[in-house]
Amino acid sequence: MSGWRANPSLEVFTDRVHELNILAQAAADLERGRPHHIALFGLRRIGKTLLCQEQMRRLTAQGRVIPVYMNIESICTSPELFVQRYIGLTCFWAVAGGQGTVEPYLRALDLFQTPAAAIPVVVDAMRFLISQLGREVADPGALLHLAFDFPDRLAIALGRPIMCFLDEFTELSVLAKFPQAGNPYKLFRSVMQQHAHVGYVVTGSAVTAMEQMVRDHESPLFLQLRAIELPPLTAEDTQALTTKIIGRPLNPAAHAELYTYTGGHPCYVKALVERLRELAPDEPEAISPEQVAQAFVLETLGARGQIYNYCRYLYDISLQKARGYAALKALLQILAEEEGLTLTEAARRMHRRPSSVQDYLRGLIDVDLLVSREQRYFYGDAVLRYWVAYISRGIETGGFPNTEDLRWLAAELPERFTHASTRR
Repeated sequence: MSGWRANPSLEVFTDRVHELNILAQAAADLERGRPHHIALFGLRRIGKTLLCQEQMRRLTAQGRVIPVYMNIESICTSPELFVQRYIGLTCFWAVAGGQGTVEPYLRALDLFQTPAAAIPVVVDAMRFLISQLGREVADPGALLHLAFDFPDRLAIALGRPIMCFLDEFTELSVLAKFPQAGNPYKLFRSVMQQHAHVGYVVTGSAVTAMEQMVRDHESPLFLQLRAIELPPLTAEDTQALTTKIIGRPLNPAAHAELYTYTGGHPCYVKALVERLRELAPDEPEAISPEQVAQAFVLETLGARGQIYNYCRYLYDISLQKARGYAALKALLQILAEEEGLTLTEAARRMHRRPSSVQDYLRGLIDVDLLVSREQRYFYGDAVLRYWVAYISRGIETGGFPNTEDLRWLAAELPERFTHASTRR
């Protein structure tokens, strides 16, 4: 059998055995009436949602614990809308099994037209919610309490425990901006501590914010959740993922090159392997390290590349959340060219006072673009560093790059990744 083979039905979920065991144990404890809760965090596109989906699939197959999923980032707009969607999505997964159209579950009045309306606790919750929404000024605190308390009440009504997977949980902080809403994390904790039939798995891509939320003694959720950081894939698991995508393993030299440039980040691995499918010969065993390097350059520096667009998204969304866009952009460009600078060295290159540059560095750490080790500053993502270093100089490959230019860029790769940083 020759050529690339892509099987659409083939699962690309790979490894995560340790994390799945932790989630399985949490579900088993929940069945015994001893719920404990987990905070799962890691960089964007590292596989947090895929891990949750795999655990949900297993829970559904077992049939003893009901999985419920919602992305907090997508429903966290105002307290009134959040509460309707939080309750509605809980019903969508717990009652409808996540099957069919979700739309009727997203508004209080429409929920009466769904199978969930046959459950008394749902009707009671909707009546209270509708009465609040009918007031001239609703009570955000009462609404949030209703939402956070609802999964436990529904679990009791259904006679089975519920495991709630709350993606991008740090976005709950948006609700604190509304008058009289209070601290949503404090309210969530007070309600969660009373639950005996619900376990929570909260995830977040804002790694620094997640760490502060679960490990800072001043946080309302301090010591309330077990913190688990999802790391990149190992070299072996990267090879397994590559094989699942293309049907056959790369040769050892090509695999080593791929792992060097992706660092085991699943998003980068998938994008690079897809690019290799376009560029490489029919036999994946024949892929050379040079071809892997060239494919990486095309994928990262070409505007049509998945890695290029992911880096663009990560760069833009992170800078939007930090203050001082122009200065931060300049600082990132400096560190892309010369990583590992001290505060004094960075300030000298920016021609700014160390006190102001320190604020910029803290801001970039807060949005997970930089990490600090031994008072020196590094990118948390070596691929993003590479992208910034070239894009900030106007170097892109275009759709059909010159062969010599491509070879030159590929030849520079080893030096660019010599000092590649790791997050921890």
